[in-house]
Amino acid sequence: ERFASEGNLFGGSMSRSLQKDFRFSADNRFIMKEPFTLSSNFSVNYSNGHRENESQDSTFRTAIVNRTRNASLNRYRTFGIDGSITYHKKFDWGDEIRFTISGDYNRNKPSENYTLNHTYYSQNDSTDLRHYFNDAHSESYHYRIGAEYTLQMPNDWYIGAALSYDQQLAQSVNDYYRLDWLTEVAADKQQLEWLPSTNALLMDVLDVANNGHENLFTRKYRSTLSMIHSTDNGYLYFYLPVTHTRERYDYSEVLLDTIARRNYTDIMPLFGFYRWGIKRGLNSVNYSMSVNRPTLSSLMPFDDSTNPLAYHVNNPDLKPTISHNFSVRFVFNNDSLRRFFSAWGGVDLVQRSVGTRTIYDTKTGEYIFMQDNINGNWSGSIGTNYEMPLDKKKRITLQQRADVDYTHSVDFDVQYVSEALTDPLDQTKQTSTVNNWTLHERLGFEYQKDALTFGIRGEVSWRSATSDRQNFERISAFDYNYGGHLRYTIPWVKISLGTDLRMFSRRGYQSSMMNTDDLVWNAELSRSLFKEKVTMKLTAFDLLHQLSNKQYSVNAQGRTETWNNCIPRYIMFSLMYKFNKQPKQK
Repeated sequence: ERFASEGNLFGGSMSRSLQKDFRFSADNRFIMKEPFTLSSNFSVNYSNGHRENESQDSTFRTAIVNRTRNASLNRYRTFGIDGSITYHKKFDWGDEIRFTISGDYNRNKPSENYTLNHTYYSQNDSTDLRHYFNDAHSESYHYRIGAEYTLQMPNDWYIGAALSYDQQLAQSVNDYYRLDWLTEVAADKQQLEWLPSTNALLMDVLDVANNGHENLFTRKYRSTLSMIHSTDNGYLYFYLPVTHTRERYDYSEVLLDTIARRNYTDIMPLFGFYRWGIKRGLNSVNYSMSVNRPTLSSLMPFDDSTNPLAYHVNNPDLKPTISHNFSVRFVFNNDSLRRFFSAWGGVDLVQRSVGTRTIYDTKTGEYIFMQDNINGNWSGSIGTNYEMPLDKKKRITLQQRADVDYTHSVDFDVQYVSEALTDPLDQTKQTSTVNNWTLHERLGFEYQKDALTFGIRGEVSWRSATSDRQNFERISAFDYNYGGHLRYTIPWVKISLGTDLRMFSRRGYQSSMMNTDDLVWNAELSRSLFKEKVTMKLTAFDLLHQLSNKQYSVNAQGRTETWNNCIPRYIMFSLMYKFNKQPKQK
């Protein structure tokens, strides 16, 4: 459901996907601790496979506006390698020095996509057929060199300075070919995976409005000043990283060939303190700021019209987003009675967050989207956690957690047009605001004696969304679950068994497919051998085949309810071997 002042828009979709691939990965880690610390980590990854997808979706208001049927196939091969080496030395007088070098290389070729899209427009009883072949291969490398030195000052103060240099080159191709424009072998035009007999024929149907080759070369120079004060029960910290970035963006297509450059400096401080071992009072306070800049490619003057129902326009005036995060935590503990209570709160404030300006064509159901900055988004949360034993032998434990989250979501309202779609920059900036509340409570009891542990637990979440906008229906939905778990190790055979049974329920959602009850049962058996160097485990997941993945979100643009069919129940056997080799004593 997409919120709009002139009447909400509704859509429904369903999809099926299948993925088959081969994957290989290997990594090696090394560490030496004397007379200095030297560590390294190297890994390699490879995959080769394909993905198939089929989907259907529709848009409607008082009646159906359009319907889309889509089939796609993606064939890919990826290769990646990365590694790092770190040298660390702590001197006798307390100072520390550290050098780091790291790098990675990634390649995704081939990356070929075939898409067959049928769109039906009910108002004029017409169909739009688009058959795309998309070549989207890419290649990149990145390396980083860094050094850091920390001075130990009197009274447990530490002052550090760090310098680093990053370099990255990312190359990508994104060419679209309209196979439905070809005249040869008409029967093939209804097949998903096929190409014309010659490369010349393929080049004749290049979609010049949706193709491009880009190279992004980036250099980053970072300096960081740090100050840390350590005490017997905590520490105070302050970090001030300053990053200067230089970017060069080469972009070429049939209609545009350009080089863009951008230089900027970001300062993102963070500070706070943390105390451990305290029984009562303030435990931690933290503040951080981050800057998220739009990519150079998103600022370029080109659009994406590959989807007949969704036309995306770049915004060259998009500004960086600045986020502020503040959190605080209190604790009240009694170790002798094993009573632990904590309370926390936090606020996130976003300046110039990225919203979506949307134009909707009432005749065809087509959209134009463009990102733009908007202010007013923020969120906050508070919560408590409590744990205490209920009996003198402290075998039964009460566990409780409660929290409240609030999100103030602001975005651009949908603009209705009945004529040809126009530039979003020409539209008014009418906004839409939605207030989201989430209240969550969890309560559980657990009994533990020797090798036996069992417990029961229940959770409930209430979601509420309100807005002052017209035609907005207040949303109130509940998610709750309850059940128990058991773990026990049989002494004479040293076999550990575990099981958990839980009912997941949802109420108050618009779709009846979301308001369900799912009983989920899992179990496992494990046995350790050879002084716990080898562990065998047999796991049975979702024995009753009831699990489903359902998601719900509401923001200033609309409400989304999603449900997915999960992997069927399965039984998995795993074997784990671990070893630890100590160096020979001199």
